[in-house]
Amino acid sequence: MAASDVTLFYNNFLVQELQPCQTGSWPSPNGMNMYPPTPSPSASSLSGHFSPTYSDEGEMSSTLDRPYLRIVEQPVAGFRFRYRSEMQGAHGSLSGRKESSKKKTFPTVELVNFDGEAIIRCLLYTADEKPIPHMHQLIAKENSREVLDHEIVVSERNGYRAEFKGLGIVHMSKKDLKKELLRKKEIMLMEELKRDDDLSCLGDEMLKRVLKEKMPQLEKEAKIEAGKIDPNKVKLCFQAFCRGPLGQVFHVCEEIFSDTIQNMKSAETGELKICRMDRVAGCCSGKDEIFILVEKVCKKNIQVRFFELDDQNREIWSDIGLFTEHDVHHQYAIVFRTPPYKTTDIRESVVVKVELLRPKDGAKSEAISFTYKPLRRLAKRVHHAPSSSDSFSSFEGPKRCRPPGLGSDNDPMLSGSEASSFNSWNLPSDVILEAMKDIALTNDPSDLNDFTQFILSSDFSSKF
Repeated sequence: MAASDVTLFYNNFLVQELQPCQTGSWPSPNGMNMYPPTPSPSASSLSGHFSPTYSDEGEMSSTLDRPYLRIVEQPVAGFRFRYRSEMQGAHGSLSGRKESSKKKTFPTVELVNFDGEAIIRCLLYTADEKPIPHMHQLIAKENSREVLDHEIVVSERNGYRAEFKGLGIVHMSKKDLKKELLRKKEIMLMEELKRDDDLSCLGDEMLKRVLKEKMPQLEKEAKIEAGKIDPNKVKLCFQAFCRGPLGQVFHVCEEIFSDTIQNMKSAETGELKICRMDRVAGCCSGKDEIFILVEKVCKKNIQVRFFELDDQNREIWSDIGLFTEHDVHHQYAIVFRTPPYKTTDIRESVVVKVELLRPKDGAKSEAISFTYKPLRRLAKRVHHAPSSSDSFSSFEGPKRCRPPGLGSDNDPMLSGSEASSFNSWNLPSDVILEAMKDIALTNDPSDLNDFTQFILSSDFSSKF
């Protein structure tokens, strides 16, 4: 039979023969009934359909005592996706959500209602409502060798539990996205062909010829998916199966997906953090110019939010700091003007909170305090000796208020050489180094000098 005839037969067989018995099963080598996996949108024509029911906890109902997978330990919600060039040396692996300083945990899954031996594997999928294979790689190191297949044999001896240690996520470069998706699609199709009794007997060479004829379709799908998949969100996919005598993959139950894992390195999904703010007090009329150092942010998706809480911790007022995309400097600093307080008729200082807000996903940073001062004409006249504890700055350097209009030339926090200025500001070295590293990647020396001048100067004029 020619390869083209086999392909035509296979396509017709899927549509005409498999559809009427979508929930059917077949015997495995160990006598257990096997069930087809739930197809992903890109592979809907390659497998049958199985629709389990779930409990409130997200676990498959065992009403019929069918095997099912249960996630014992979810992965952490945030993890750094690294490019291959960053994988040199030792890096932290994907840990479990319940990990503490006293106990390390890792993503763990359990196979329930199953007798005998089975294999549980872990794959990387998208975080969509209907997940499909992701373009990034899930890898582990084994004797300095990269491992892409993550399979663990489970049985009664280990309680049918699979704990996946040492996993890392490789952020694939743009030129490799289509190639990686195509590799995964080839594996999926080959498994489907081998599982088909009418085709598996043809031998590997004939199956490879069938695969070759399907390549144009797979390449088209990979190209489309590469442009749509979110590069900063993934899920772990766990599948349980047994292998047949010819290497066939017989799934014993429905696959299951972990909670979403977000890329902590990305400005779109990373943790928001205010590292330093040059002043933490201002006039109740607003428009005071402030600049802050932050962890990496996206200039198109960031806000500086002011808010006030009452005695019951309920929000009673909020407003947004004023700035434009041009005031976000190299993703690590923001220059903004304070919003006016809800009323300028105050006679005593009012303490509010300020935080970073990412509108797209609602993520927030830890809030810090900010004090609104009354207008000078309304302020109570209270005479007291100046104290060394008086400060309007969150920096650990010189403790004094900078009056409005005071320039960098006569500000002890900003004068002197670059080295002494950095020391007096007591900037967090990890943040500065991270910013310098990212800026250096632009290969433009002027960018580095520009950022240095930004840090050393307080003259950030913004037009509102």
